[in-house]
Amino acid sequence: MHSLRMVMSKVFSAKPIHSTSNLIHDTIKRMFLIQSVREHFSMEYTNYLTPKMFYDDFLDWLVRLQPFHSDTGRPPMSANQFYWGARIQYGCGLRISEMLNLIKTDFDLEHRILTIRNPKTRKKGVQYTSILPFDVKRLDNFLSKFNDTEKLFPTSRSTMWKYYKNAGKLAGLKLFSIKDQQKIKGAYTHLMRESCGKMYEAFGAKESLIARKLRHSRKSGSMTMRYLSKDLNSVMAFDRKHFSNRKQCMVKEIEN
Repeated sequence: MHSLRMVMSKVFSAKPIHSTSNLIHDTIKRMFLIQSVREHFSMEYTNYLTPKMFYDDFLDWLVRLQPFHSDTGRPPMSANQFYWGARIQYGCGLRISEMLNLIKTDFDLEHRILTIRNPKTRKKGVQYTSILPFDVKRLDNFLSKFNDTEKLFPTSRSTMWKYYKNAGKLAGLKLFSIKDQQKIKGAYTHLMRESCGKMYEAFGAKESLIARKLRHSRKSGSMTMRYLSKDLNSVMAFDRKHFSNRKQCMVKEIEN
């Protein structure tokens, strides 16, 4: 209770700010303080983002954070790059390192296939997964601004982790690691990948299909080779049925 009083005191005793720039910073700072108060009243946490949490809340706060997290005073990427980095990671089930390694030519938008170069489970090799149908048109516009060999997301794993953590906290999302996680130990680096699998599971995907989507490693040689091929027919068919448009995805969650 003592700590709660201290937080409340900080929220309501903050000095007024006059410039527009400082006002924005102050608003976000107060949001963090208010969220700390909320955490005292709710102990129900989750370790993944539902589609509604991700598209309506998380992304909204992620782009607002873009000007603020930088040691040099200059944001490491544009708000649009942070937005699409998270959206690609969520929709394709990528690890942060795999997302940071992406270039324009990794995307085959015509066939909705993403090539993952040098993935964690196959160093110096490639793997493939699907791109969600409702992402294709807007991704085409995003990718048009880059050269073929230019890295789409020129920032670090730790920076992305910091943005994800703070966007989640500002959005009021009850994620386990917001409350307890202080250092990088996989909590936020795997947040989008875990969430992608949960999204497919919510739509009735079988474990084998989710494993193919996320490229889970298997000891069986035949299974490993299948994950390295472009044979994504089952995943593609599932995507067409459930993810033709984002509204379809959101309606499903409300029905559940």
